Amino acid sequence: MRRLTRWLVASAGVAIAVACANRGGLGPPGGVVDQVPPHVARVTPESGSVNQRAGAVTFGFSKVVSDNPGRGQLDQYFLISPTDGLPRVNWHRDHIDVRPRHGFRPNTAYSVTLLPGLADVRGNQMKEGAVTVFSTGANLPRFGIVGTIFDWAAERPAGGALVVAISRPDSTVYLAAADSLGQYTVGPFGAGRYTLLGYIDKNNNRVLDPGEVWDSTTVIIGNTRPSLELLAITRDTMPPRMTAVSRDDSATLRVTFDRPLDPQMALTPALFRLQRADSTVVQIGAVLGAKAALDSAAKRDSAARRDTSRARRDTTARRDTTAVRPPGAPTSIVPLPTPTPPPARPRPTIGAAATAPPPPRPSRPGPETALLIKVAPPALLEPGVTYRVTERGVRSVVGRSTTMTRTVTMPKVPLPTARDSIRRDSTRTPARRP
Repeated sequence: MRRLTRWLVASAGVAIAVACANRGGLGPPGGVVDQVPPHVARVTPESGSVNQRAGAVTFGFSKVVSDNPGRGQLDQYFLISPTDGLPRVNWHRDHIDVRPRHGFRPNTAYSVTLLPGLADVRGNQMKEGAVTVFSTGANLPRFGIVGTIFDWAAERPAGGALVVAISRPDSTVYLAAADSLGQYTVGPFGAGRYTLLGYIDKNNNRVLDPGEVWDSTTVIIGNTRPSLELLAITRDTMPPRMTAVSRDDSATLRVTFDRPLDPQMALTPALFRLQRADSTVVQIGAVLGAKAALDSAAKRDSAARRDTSRARRDTTARRDTTAVRPPGAPTSIVPLPTPTPPPARPRPTIGAAATAPPPPRPSRPGPETALLIKVAPPALLEPGVTYRVTERGVRSVVGRSTTMTRTVTMPKVPLPTARDSIRRDSTRTPARRP
């Protein structure tokens, strides 16, 4: 009897251990490690449906998903548009129910989005999300707003940025998130006047906080769905201030600012005043944008390399030996036929990155954050001399400006000149002695 009791207790312990090991979908140790992320298997209500009376939107998954995401809370992975705050989310192992904070309103079109990032119990994260569009009324509106939002200063798409469309005058808020290429779709909604706001939500609280980059515009929707570009950048009431002044060469000073500058501002010598320590004025010949000057130099170098390569190909071209000889010319030398080159093999592509198109770029270059001051020739920046730089009327992207002065001392070593910076053509073959 004691043996039977001990055997029953041991069997119960083994069963409890196996159940604990398999809870949450984990298999026994020593098997194949599951590295496949979950995916959305079903969504109800179905996208495009009307006259829905569902109390919640249900996202069903191919396996159990974790209720403890690695980044943020579970409700931050869902967007309901139009929105009334953070949604209510209920987790049920392999499916999640989502509903607005105050419930679905009648005769309203909704767009419910699941953002990428959810993971299963092994940490395999979903790379793609899902969206469903339905209506609690009899039809779906046919309008909305599409476009692309950029991080303008970095000149790249603002993936994950939030885009808000506010209808006027009822102030209904529609919400969407940009994909990895910065592309967004807000809606659906009807015709009317809307305020469009896009921003990069760094702390993921779905509120535009001070210091976050943003852009906004107003659009009137009539007969078509508009496509709008948003250029998110720092927009505050502080004027730009000089953070550093340094020299680029013997005739150029680089002035760096703490915020982007107005791209519509005319860069003229009147923006600065340059003086020596004894208040002697140094004439300024030109003021240039640092990025524009760098792009111009890169284009010149590229053109020079192309010209050099073209000249090299011209000098190595073979003489045409198959030309018709004039009458009476010796015919002892017979030209050999030109061999036919083998067909070119297609270059293999490795992965999707080899054929992927480049990411989109904003229609306008990013604003400058540094300017170049070039002194008027024949003057040069003298070694060991202290100069005082005063900026007057340099505007930020919102038009704010101020007056500020900084000093800079030139090093006592000789500074490079423009002639010294010209590189020797290393591709030129030196002449050989006979």
